[in-house]
Amino acid sequence: MIVVAVRWYLRFNLSYRDVEELLVERGVEVDHVTVYR
Repeated sequence: MIVVAVRWYLRFNLSYRDVEELLVERGVEVDHVTVYR
C-alpha cells in the first residue's frame, strides 16, 4: 500500500493529506506522516 500511496503522490501531484484521505476511503488507516516517511 505504501508503494501505491507514493505512486499517487508523485503521479497526481497530491499532498500527503490527500493521499491519506484516498487510502482511508479504501479502508486503509494511515497517517499522512507515515506516507511522508
